[in-house]
Parts: sequence; C-alpha cells; structure tokens
Amino acid sequence: MLHRKKKSDSSQEWDDGRTIASMNVDGMPWYDQRPNSPSANSPKRPEEQIPSSGEQLSGRDLRKVIISATMIGLGVALVFVIAAFLLIQLMLLVWT
Repeated sequence: MLHRKKKSDSSQEWDDGRTIASMNVDGMPWYDQRPNSPSANSPKRPEEQIPSSGEQLSGRDLRKVIISATMIGLGVALVFVIAAFLLIQLMLLVWT
C-alpha cells in the first residue's frame, strides 16, 4: 500500500509576502489601475493614438497592404528555395 505524505504548512514558510517583480501589466486581466499601484506611474498613450478595431481601410490602401504582404511572402519563399538549391548543389559536389 502506498503512503502519501500530507502537505504541511512548513513548506510555505519561505514565502514572506514580498513582491519581487510586479506583474501588473497593461492588457492583463488582473491589471490594476489604482493610483498607488506600481504601474500607475508608467506613461500612457493618448487614446487618439490607439487605433480602433472598427476602422476600415480604403480599397486602394487594402490593395497596397495585400500586395506588400504577398511580395514579402514571395521574398521569404525565394530565400528558402535558393538555400535549398545551394544545399543540394553542395551535397552533389561533396558526394560525387
């Protein structure tokens, strides 16, 4: 028969209640905006700088974003294709 030890209160003696690092970060569910909280002194962005999620791009701007994202993706894919080609050529050079 297995015997399990019960957790005693002595295992919690090392916790003296001091805060080592404040976890009060903007955007977290437990964020505390009280004036005496440690993050209350951190600089805040003005509300007009924060884009709202309801803003829509115009057709021209949307096309620019789509084309830019596609070109970046093609550039990354091209780098991988060139790297694979060079690796194959190196293997053929060494093994033949």
